[in-house]
Amino acid sequence: MAIKTVNDQSLIDIANAIREKTGKSNSIEFPNGFVNEIGEIKVASEEIVITDFSYFHYTNSRLELLGKIDTSQGTKFSYMFSGCGELETVPKIDTGKGIDFTRMFYNCSKLTSVPDLDLSNAKTLEAMFSMCTGLLSIPTIDMSKTETFYNMFYGCGGLTTVPNFNMRNGINFKAMFQNCSNIASVGVLDTINGTDFSNMFNGCKNLKSVTRIGTDNAEDLSSLFQNCENLMNVPEFVTTHVTKFSGMFRGCKKLTSIPNLYTSNGTTFNYMFMGCSELTSLPPIDIGKSSDGCANMFNGCTKLTSVTFTGGTPAKNRVPSAAESGRRDLCPAGRKGCLPRFRTGRIRR
Repeated sequence: MAIKTVNDQSLIDIANAIREKTGKSNSIEFPNGFVNEIGEIKVASEEIVITDFSYFHYTNSRLELLGKIDTSQGTKFSYMFSGCGELETVPKIDTGKGIDFTRMFYNCSKLTSVPDLDLSNAKTLEAMFSMCTGLLSIPTIDMSKTETFYNMFYGCGGLTTVPNFNMRNGINFKAMFQNCSNIASVGVLDTINGTDFSNMFNGCKNLKSVTRIGTDNAEDLSSLFQNCENLMNVPEFVTTHVTKFSGMFRGCKKLTSIPNLYTSNGTTFNYMFMGCSELTSLPPIDIGKSSDGCANMFNGCTKLTSVTFTGGTPAKNRVPSAAESGRRDLCPAGRKGCLPRFRTGRIRR
């Protein structure tokens, strides 16, 4: 029978089977996929202690889940319910000592709410709820010690809002909300120590506004808001350390302007504003360190009439050619095919 809910039945025979096969007693670690070899389970009356719940119910439809097994000593919960496509609800599980929650609920498509889990000691939440397409809301969770949020809510198309989160120790936010197509607003995200924000909101087609994102230590903002078709405004960014800007606003069809961006350390700018058809103005941009050119940087920016390129030493200064930028008119004055109203700021040739 497919798993639908977590109940209060005991799984002691699982422990006994593992003890017999591994020779271990109270502290038990499950090898990948091992639970799938055990078969049908009968209920006993004692309680056991398990420290590693990785793959505990991975795609297994025969088990009645946790029951009375003590999870209070558990540190690893990765893939615990991964692939349990019929899982609808999860009662409180003691995860206070948990460190690794990688793909814990991956592809649990019928799960509608985030269970009440203590994530205060979690280090990685990679893809924890990825592809939980039925997930409708996220509570405010203590994730202050977590470092990896990569793909945490990837593909959760039912989500509509993101609350304020303290993710101060987070480093990797890559694709955290990618393809969450119904998110309309994002609260204050304390992500001040993050370095990788690439694709964080890529594909969030209904996203209209973002309150604040801490990017003080960010290095990669590539495709951060790519294909956010309804995004109308973005907050101020600290981009002092950012090197990758490629595709950052690509496909943001309703964006009319952006705040000042420090781009002097940027090396990649290709596709940065491609498809921003309502964009009418930009702050000055320094692409002096560009390593890969600026391919299609302004392609499809039909309402953008002028851009100012600034900064850098004369030896390193460069501006995109008409072929690179995707717009013949958006290139420095004096170059063939360029409009005289285009400015080059402090750049000296």
